[in-house]
Amino acid sequence: MNLPEIKRIGDVFLLFWQTEGIKVSVDHIFEDVRGVVAELALSQNTRGENQHIYNAKINLLSPTAKEHLAKVLARYGQRDWQSMIEQLSVLTMRKYREGEPVIQVGNLPQREKPKYFLFPYLLEGAITTIFGYGESGKSYLATLLAVLVQNGISSLGLNPRMKGNVLYLDWEASAYMVDERVKALVAGLEIKIPQYPFYKRCSQPFAQSITEIQKEVLNKNIQVVIIDSVGMALSAKGDYHTSALELMRAARSLGTPVLCIDHKPKGEDKIFGSIYKENETRSAFEIIATHTAGEPILEMAVHHRKVNDAMRTKPRGFRFEFSGEDIPEKVMVTTLDLTKVRELVKTLPLKDQIVSVLREGKQSAADLAIELGHDNDRSIYTTLYRYKDTFQKCGKEWGLLS
Repeated sequence: MNLPEIKRIGDVFLLFWQTEGIKVSVDHIFEDVRGVVAELALSQNTRGENQHIYNAKINLLSPTAKEHLAKVLARYGQRDWQSMIEQLSVLTMRKYREGEPVIQVGNLPQREKPKYFLFPYLLEGAITTIFGYGESGKSYLATLLAVLVQNGISSLGLNPRMKGNVLYLDWEASAYMVDERVKALVAGLEIKIPQYPFYKRCSQPFAQSITEIQKEVLNKNIQVVIIDSVGMALSAKGDYHTSALELMRAARSLGTPVLCIDHKPKGEDKIFGSIYKENETRSAFEIIATHTAGEPILEMAVHHRKVNDAMRTKPRGFRFEFSGEDIPEKVMVTTLDLTKVRELVKTLPLKDQIVSVLREGKQSAADLAIELGHDNDRSIYTTLYRYKDTFQKCGKEWGLLS
């Protein structure tokens, strides 16, 4: 009998015997004085569909338990069940105990795949966090990324490297609310034959649910996971730092790009709560948004606050325009020039703030400081002289070169 194909995420294993058409999921593995106990879920592939056969909980090191299971499975067709169970036991135990292999680094071949699954918001195999105040559009931006990846399309300068399944894990809203967002964004993007992300409403802490999530990632071939939101997904037990580390460790076990949605404390540009949330995320973006009550428009600036082993990207702007009566039926998303939005231009680097003012005409450095509400004239002068390719002095005033 040929060996099965085996896949692993964390401590969840999926074995598939192609010739026999048998698939077995192995999870909830624990080891004690009696041996190594695991839960098995067996299914049979018939006409392209998986049909459940049997659930079992057995000791992978017990000859008696393996022999008994083979006899039980004999009623589901004439196969060499005994050999399959022995292969399952040996391969699972080997993978479970060996963990990741020890290798030498420094002379590995150049990676062929891009560093980003979707630049710049989804790092390959790593955790990215977008954070901001409530009602800043964090979930809408995450859903937009989900729709682009699920359909494998490029828009707004966002280019997924491939089409892939997305799993949206939701602790805050409901299936209907996320469904409405997806439909509205699909309508705005004018996708004729859309593919839809997978969704799971969650109530238990993420780290405690990780085995079931790992199974979904394996079974549905998930390429991107979204956690909305981290605050609700944390465990209420233990101290805040331990809970944050547990979530990040569990997220890392998935091996996929994981996009975390989080909040920020008032008056600060960092992620709310434990410092470990910021330390363990590989890339972090702050969303600053403005919207007027009664108007169906949300404008946001997305600032790159942290990244490991790469360069931060420039701030980007997006404009969400909603249409519909009680619920949004269509959301048009366009890119936004942040220098033209008074409420958001103040979030930009000083150079860009000065450009936005000088577009209206020449000004002195002192007038620029007043216009920008900047109490430090010296920093205005320093910026004007530093960027000689952008600013030009005309007498006592300054203007733009182009």
